[in-house]
Amino acid sequence: MLSAASAISSCRAALQLPPSQLRLTLGDSAGSLAASWVTSNTSTPGDYVPCVSWGPAAAAAFSQSACGNSSAYTAFGLRSPALHVARLTGLQPGAAYKYAVGDARYGLSPPVAFRTPPAAYPFSVSVTGDMGIVDSAATIASVGRLVGAGALDMHVHLGDASYADNRQGADNGTHTEDVLNTFYSAMSDGYASRLAGISIIGNHEMQLGDVASCGGSGPGGTCKGLAYFERVARSLPSAASGGSPFYFAASAGPVRWISLSFESPWQPGSPQHAWAAAQIAGVDRAATPWVVVVVHRPLYSSNNLTWPGAAAMRAAYEPLFVGAAGGAAGGAPAVDVVLGAHVHVYERAWQVAADGAFVRQDYDGMATPLHILSGSAGCIEGSTPFIGAPPAWSAARFGESTAFGFVTLTFANHTHARSAFVDAATGGELDSAWIVRQR
Repeated sequence: MLSAASAISSCRAALQLPPSQLRLTLGDSAGSLAASWVTSNTSTPGDYVPCVSWGPAAAAAFSQSACGNSSAYTAFGLRSPALHVARLTGLQPGAAYKYAVGDARYGLSPPVAFRTPPAAYPFSVSVTGDMGIVDSAATIASVGRLVGAGALDMHVHLGDASYADNRQGADNGTHTEDVLNTFYSAMSDGYASRLAGISIIGNHEMQLGDVASCGGSGPGGTCKGLAYFERVARSLPSAASGGSPFYFAASAGPVRWISLSFESPWQPGSPQHAWAAAQIAGVDRAATPWVVVVVHRPLYSSNNLTWPGAAAMRAAYEPLFVGAAGGAAGGAPAVDVVLGAHVHVYERAWQVAADGAFVRQDYDGMATPLHILSGSAGCIEGSTPFIGAPPAWSAARFGESTAFGFVTLTFANHTHARSAFVDAATGGELDSAWIVRQR
């Protein structure tokens, strides 16, 4: 007869919980990344210990390990998978590593090779927004090919990732977990397991829970922002978040990334507005010469779907982004690039500020941020036409009727950066531009 201990060991050996939906996320400090993954929502035992092991890619065995924490949530009567996060530390910039996740008693993932973001130039980033699960396969595959070729150092997702709330009106959200699992599995297989990045909240992530009967496990039984918080925000940088799970800052390579949420209180006088002002003013340009703000809702768009609140948003945040020296004053702005999505198109702006009153149709010696709208990664909601004639500040624009696609942003040195809009189906560039910062 087996002893109790032997019986438990035998059961553990029989119970296999293969990790899936692996993702790497920027950490709180240089040399750190977060690994996240899921296991079965019905089989994961209470004593599951989520751990990550890692080491140099060429080494025969892992040299370090760390354990993290687990969570789950309920929405629309559905239980999420078991969600796990553990953190890698002591990583060298631009180095090749491998990692595996799981609990050794219940099964580990196969080793995954990755390269940490480099500290030196050039530094290249993919920028996607408004993806969904229906028409995003070409975007995921195209970004994945760039990762495989070693052409990318980081990825940024600008929100409205899975559109898991699209079916709520028809069936009260009973497919939300299916959509989320499909999306994060595709992202993991495509590139998110082998390229570190950040993903911000969009209106569709926050709207998850607008149905009154969602029965969520969030505060007060809500579902609003719940899936994003549990699946994404718990792995995001938190040290510079001001206590909110929906906006944060992090450094990677030569860039300080500042993420804002216009799905949370953002007006002047709000904690987020004060936090953003302090973050922008406190950037150490010697350590991170470039400053990029990432938002879901764009400040500038010439599309008919433009958010009615954009003018108020510009009034609140352009003074922070342009700064006292930029714009009509002619000096350098406080922020170099602003990336947005939400509108399901691509649009590149000229130098623009003051609600469009200041426009300069060149990029030589930037006096304003470069505004890029990258919202056409595969959203299933369809495209909305542009207004007739482009305004003076609009340099280039493409709708989803032209191509699904994404943006690449390459920081070449302290003063020069290049943006491009990539056709996801062909991998070809449909638009590109160089910007030159003031020296």
